[in-house]
Amino acid sequence: MDKYYQLVSSLLLQSKDELISIFVFSLFLILIYFLIAKILSLIFKASTKFFHLERLATINKTIRLILRFILLFILFIFSLNQFKINVNAILTGAGALGAVLILIFQNSLRDVFTGWIFVFEDVFRKNEEVMINNTFKGKVIDFTSRYLILETENNSIIFIPFSQINIIENLTRKNNGS
Repeated sequence: MDKYYQLVSSLLLQSKDELISIFVFSLFLILIYFLIAKILSLIFKASTKFFHLERLATINKTIRLILRFILLFILFIFSLNQFKINVNAILTGAGALGAVLILIFQNSLRDVFTGWIFVFEDVFRKNEEVMINNTFKGKVIDFTSRYLILETENNSIIFIPFSQINIIENLTRKNNGS
């Protein structure tokens, strides 16, 4: 255990400058994240007059999640560069792995992206009555990243993958005239 401690402490001392650079860059990225989040909050607060509040909250949450992934990826690449690790080889391998994963999970990805389109286009909201594909009629009780969850008139719960939705008729807005 003592040898392990000595090895770790010597590695930390040797790479002190790189670790400090990574720490400072991390703080910079955190500052960037909070600055962009604040700007988004101000934009969404000003947009509440024009858009439904729940829709704006969903879009805000999605944009923040995407922003976090982008900033973490930037930090990862910066950290690798600080330790003189060949980023090109890693990115090439990641690209090949990504292509294989896209082929494997293409149906799930189709569900996720189709769901985002439905959310961004404000096709339905929670507690609205909808008719899906002229087959399933019910109240939207929730939606996940892959499924629209409906409660039918006989209180059954139906999970419909977004990629299987071809026609959506929003009965609540149709009846309200909006």
